[in-house]
Amino acid sequence: MSAFWNRAKKYVPRPENWRDSISAVVFAMLLTGLAAFWSFCAPFRDAFWNFYKGSHVIPGWLLMSLLLTATPTLALVWNDLSALIKGRPAYQKNYRSDSFDAIRWEWFYSKEGKLQNLVPYCETCSTRLMLDVSEQKLNDKSVLVTNAYCTTCNKGKGFVNVSNLSDHVERKIEQRIRTKTWNTSHLVERERETIRAIDRGTKLIMSSVSLREVEVSPKNRRITLGDSLEIKYIIESLLESQLTVWLGANLFDPTTKEQYAVKEEDIEVVVQKGLHSYQRRLTISPRLPVGIRSLRTEIWYGPVSQPRQSFVLDTCWPTCDIAISSPVA
Repeated sequence: MSAFWNRAKKYVPRPENWRDSISAVVFAMLLTGLAAFWSFCAPFRDAFWNFYKGSHVIPGWLLMSLLLTATPTLALVWNDLSALIKGRPAYQKNYRSDSFDAIRWEWFYSKEGKLQNLVPYCETCSTRLMLDVSEQKLNDKSVLVTNAYCTTCNKGKGFVNVSNLSDHVERKIEQRIRTKTWNTSHLVERERETIRAIDRGTKLIMSSVSLREVEVSPKNRRITLGDSLEIKYIIESLLESQLTVWLGANLFDPTTKEQYAVKEEDIEVVVQKGLHSYQRRLTISPRLPVGIRSLRTEIWYGPVSQPRQSFVLDTCWPTCDIAISSPVA
């Protein structure tokens, strides 16, 4: 023991200053802890050694070898079990399809959470799309174009400077997962589709509803301040269903470029299929300057009296000139 202590003394720090004193105390505590741990493990060491050297149906050394090799396997199994208990992230369960550039994509995830097997489908008929990459001329330059073609709809869509469309889409998917916007992407796409549908519907309505004629009373087109114009709109509709529109009217001053309208008198009417007449009035304010005004009549589709949020379906301008005079005393 004394020989061991003599050899170990050279490794023990000498307390030449206060820092060395602390080091010596820490070193002594570590040695004491190791000695206590070694003594505590004595029964286990003896049992392990006796089992290893003992005689069994299967040699002890083989059992211990199997135990040591099974430890990493058990660790891997436990890792998979813990992942199964915790469950996969929500996006791996619920985010397995999305739409990009009017193409529906579907995929699944590997055990490591990586995207696999991205497949494009037609949004109209759900047919799997054919992807073809070709080199084409664009403004006298050669560019790579990826074509996504639907054999059912007989329509295609081209992507310029995209040689690997699946990789292009995969990056967009990863961006939505990373920014945690994957669970709202369908709302954005639905909003875009709603806008596209509204745009298509508006174009259909604009081409199907027209203002054929406008009749104004009094017929001499003269009116005094405080009186009202009676305006009859003769509207033709080619739509099978009814359509709610509102009738707009204003007086335009060519000198001052100002418009006069009474929003409270704008009215909604339900337009039927065919040729029908609808009526509204326009009251002339007593404060309006006298003179010649140009009458403008319009059909609007949208919130009544809100032209910025509505679409003008048809207009008649100038409808006629209106002479405004002061009332006779």
